[in-house]
Amino acid sequence: MVSTIMIDMVPFNGHIWIERPDGTIYDPDFYEYSIIKKIRNCSNEKVYKPLNIRDYPDVLMNIMGDWKKLNQFGIADQFYDIPRAYCCSRNALAYKARHPECKLVYGSFGWKTKNGGEWLEFEV
Repeated sequence: MVSTIMIDMVPFNGHIWIERPDGTIYDPDFYEYSIIKKIRNCSNEKVYKPLNIRDYPDVLMNIMGDWKKLNQFGIADQFYDIPRAYCCSRNALAYKARHPECKLVYGSFGWKTKNGGEWLEFEV
């Protein structure tokens, strides 16, 4: 089993998720998020603010380079079987590798707050 592995991956602002052809989103939820939601007084309603990843070539180059190295080490598929917190690009790319009809999406992510606002935990 793989824990969070940093193989030449530079952290980036924002979040990466998958949009399926029917418009539904694949983006695993994690225990760590429940702590953030509690601290920030958030509901379970997710907020996604997509951007065009092609407008962020450094992010795209970084995540694709990281994915290539994970494949070279033979561990990329493990992120499909067991998604990891704070590894959104790896989780999304593992899903896309098995579901090529899906779209990789980059942008900001968070939750609606209980007072009607938004908290963007991963903001571009």
